[in-house]
Amino acid sequence: PNGIDVEQWRVHPVAGADNELRLVAVMRLAPRKRAIPLVTMVESAARLVPSDRQLRLVIVGNGPLESRVRKAVDDSVANCAIDLVGRLTPDAVRATLASSDVFIAPALLESFGIAALEARTAGLPVLAYAQTGISSFVRDGVEGLLARDDEQMVRNIVRLAVDRDLRERITEHNRSTEPNESWPHVLELADVAYERAARIG
Repeated sequence: PNGIDVEQWRVHPVAGADNELRLVAVMRLAPRKRAIPLVTMVESAARLVPSDRQLRLVIVGNGPLESRVRKAVDDSVANCAIDLVGRLTPDAVRATLASSDVFIAPALLESFGIAALEARTAGLPVLAYAQTGISSFVRDGVEGLLARDDEQMVRNIVRLAVDRDLRERITEHNRSTEPNESWPHVLELADVAYERAARIG
């Protein structure tokens, strides 16, 4: 698998308001990444959560669809705030993850998902789709929640907004459990593969 420097992506979390779920997505604003459906799903979830709960989505990244994504935001959804912050440096991405509660990956065609792995390493629960490569390091109910379709993704957003115990359990697991994709483990797997190849040769 791809490797990650675990220590580089560990963050010191910044607490938010008890009634707010802070979602973050890091992506290129291109059709395949599905930023516009993401906006729609978060706004749909905001309409389903109790009126005293707030959803905030921060979208990190730029790309050809940026103006269309901005136009897709419906400011009439009272308990939903969506911010497009553009492309950020790695340090600023880490700071954004530290100030977030949940990472969301809306792409259906995702072979691996390095941004999701960085967020999982930072301790955030990951919302993604079961049919993507993200499922290789995110198990449903353990490192995050996996959806089959957009309707279930909306339900999963609502679930983490109202079930604080579930969110905190996943967060604690991600903060305390190193992912298998850490560089030492990845290099060990590579050594094993080369040894097997040498025996075959």
